[in-house]
Amino acid sequence: MMKPSIYCLACLAAMPLGFAASASAQAPIKLEPVVVTATRSAQNQSSVPTPATVTVIDAAQIRAAGAINLADFLQSRGGVVVTDLYGTGTNTSVGMRGFSSSAASNTLILVDGRRLNNGDIAAPQLTQISMKDVERIELLHGSAGTLYGDQAVGGVINVITRRPQAAKGRVSLGLDAWGGDRKVAEFEQRFDNGFAARVSAEQRATDNYREHNRLESENFFGRVEYEFERGLAFVEVLRSYEDLQTPGALTVAQVAADRRQVNPANPNDRTDTDTRVERVGGELQFSDDWALIAELTRSDANNPFVSFGSAGRQDRNLDSFTPRLVGAVPFNGGEMLVTAGIDFEAAAYRIASPFTTRNNTFDNESVYVQVVAPLTEGLSLTAGARNARQNNRITDVLTYPTGQDFLFEQDVAELGLNYQFDPEWRVFGRVDQNFRFPKIDEQAYTSPGNVLRPQTGNSFEAGVSWERQGASLDVNIYRLNLKDEIAFDSTATRPTGAFFAGANVNFDPTRHQGLSIDISLPVDERLTLWGGYAYTDARFRSGSNANRHIAYVPTHSARASAEYRWNDALSSYAEVVFTGERHISGDNANTRAPADSDTVVNVNTQYRIGDVRLTGRVNNVFNELYDGFESSLGSFPLPERNLAVEIAWEFP
Repeated sequence: MMKPSIYCLACLAAMPLGFAASASAQAPIKLEPVVVTATRSAQNQSSVPTPATVTVIDAAQIRAAGAINLADFLQSRGGVVVTDLYGTGTNTSVGMRGFSSSAASNTLILVDGRRLNNGDIAAPQLTQISMKDVERIELLHGSAGTLYGDQAVGGVINVITRRPQAAKGRVSLGLDAWGGDRKVAEFEQRFDNGFAARVSAEQRATDNYREHNRLESENFFGRVEYEFERGLAFVEVLRSYEDLQTPGALTVAQVAADRRQVNPANPNDRTDTDTRVERVGGELQFSDDWALIAELTRSDANNPFVSFGSAGRQDRNLDSFTPRLVGAVPFNGGEMLVTAGIDFEAAAYRIASPFTTRNNTFDNESVYVQVVAPLTEGLSLTAGARNARQNNRITDVLTYPTGQDFLFEQDVAELGLNYQFDPEWRVFGRVDQNFRFPKIDEQAYTSPGNVLRPQTGNSFEAGVSWERQGASLDVNIYRLNLKDEIAFDSTATRPTGAFFAGANVNFDPTRHQGLSIDISLPVDERLTLWGGYAYTDARFRSGSNANRHIAYVPTHSARASAEYRWNDALSSYAEVVFTGERHISGDNANTRAPADSDTVVNVNTQYRIGDVRLTGRVNNVFNELYDGFESSLGSFPLPERNLAVEIAWEFP
């Protein structure tokens, strides 16, 4: 059952913003291109050169792709592997640099710097992020444990949302192949007195590809900000409802009989998620060289569900406070950028079902510092350190019935060099340490007598980058050595009285190493090409599976896309996504036949008539039959060829 519609309420509430006669008539804000993720503050990458590859995907490329949800868009990015169980953008996890079943706990997902990663193993809820609100996406490839802490192991994805600009609005209606529709409304306004506001709402309903997979969702996002001479203050509110029927995994025989069917064991399974986020923050430039940036966030998510016919409920609550000082200090004839801050999180998690009852509270406290210092002309040094502590209390009906306290502490550091040969070429190298703490459902589902240790790692990376007139090339090589990597092992002894086989374990030492190549090439004023290739070698370094591949990590993956602008009104976009063979999830001994590779082609065309934009996107053009996830227990078939269309009107 859908919640009372926030879509219509948002439209009504926003009307004055769209048509206020007293509004400023100034042009939209023109911001110098900046990168936030590499330093946790807005910096021009050319003036603050950090030893890392940060891929920035702007609003124009996002719009050209025509993806309906964030998962669809990210799967066509180089170095990113998306596991999407149903092809809906829900129940997805995003991995970078060779992680499989634990990918969602080793890639940090941010929205304007706000963490989406959970304190339990559930993947970040990407559907919180509506494409209507996305201004750009920054992908930091590689470890970032010093700057971001827990779970920033394989990389960081930071989604930057749109700030309100000059008076304008947009409404749209989209239809999909499964009898679904999507309605969007957006309004924004900037006033002469420094105030600005933006509200947006989305309502979506679709039956989806598989039986018993209906999705009904609503999303509302609002931001009010005040810009003054020495800074900015803002308030944000997010409300997200998602009601999803879940058809479950299918065996090989079931897929052969009907890949769209619901698993007979899951005829009534579903998951409903109600998320509320309130956030306040801002920036105060208290001197010419120093600024204080801070955000205070409250997030609550309620998740009633039915699994294998039994009802349960999960609740998540998170408070976070992330202040930091950012300043420029004279150094060696130039300026050294200094970032120093604390990250504080207080969280609670509860789950109750016929299978288990668990409660968890934890506090994460971290202090960190990073400096980017000029050494000689063209050569800069980046160095940093972090101390992180977690106080964690777990109660579980099976493993810790009377409750158990855990205290973890971790120190990490980074060191890197960046050398700019000339305005076009640079090389860099860096070492970054990373970690992640065990999550509640990992620590509470271990073999008898086993207590999980924090996962730690050392990342070594080198790269070369080239840029000229919009064209770019990035080549990276890396090695990530991990100790006590945390993951689920289907062959481990299950906890006493547990429901299913296997347990969470600390792996024997593992190594993730590889190569990535990304290219962007504007051929002429009409045609732009993008391409990416990733080679990933993720193996056990010792133990019973020594030198064997970590399951469900593709050795080869590649992406290619192109946009062609026929004229000012018409443009077309095409993308090819290749994912190579990989051992099915759980097969760390590499004894079973690997999952097949797949190649998926998507195309999108847009046509603009005045203030009206028409969009048509064909997904899986060549009707590839492939799965979103595959293990010994079954697979999740993804949609065949399908069409989505949209009409949008922008005003005034």
